[in-house]
Amino acid sequence: MSKVITVLEKMASDAALNSEDAIADLVATSDINDGQMQAIVANDVEALVENTDEISKIKFFIPIIPAEDDEPEESDKTNDSTETASQLITVNY
Repeated sequence: MSKVITVLEKMASDAALNSEDAIADLVATSDINDGQMQAIVANDVEALVENTDEISKIKFFIPIIPAEDDEPEESDKTNDSTETASQLITVNY
């Protein structure tokens, strides 16, 4: 997979690789498999994912949930609304 990433990185960073012929030449000289080459030349992301073994092995990920300590407590919420009301009253005077 790192070889595919290297090719994609080269394409993104080299302004001379803006034509289909230049991309085809880069891909032809790269050490990636035929399916990956065809997918890059065809600009087919789904085919590139299917032809890259490591990506297809990823089945799930674990979402990161904030800790309970990160959420404001109920007493903090009440204080915030009281402070806001005090500020509004002060502004109205």
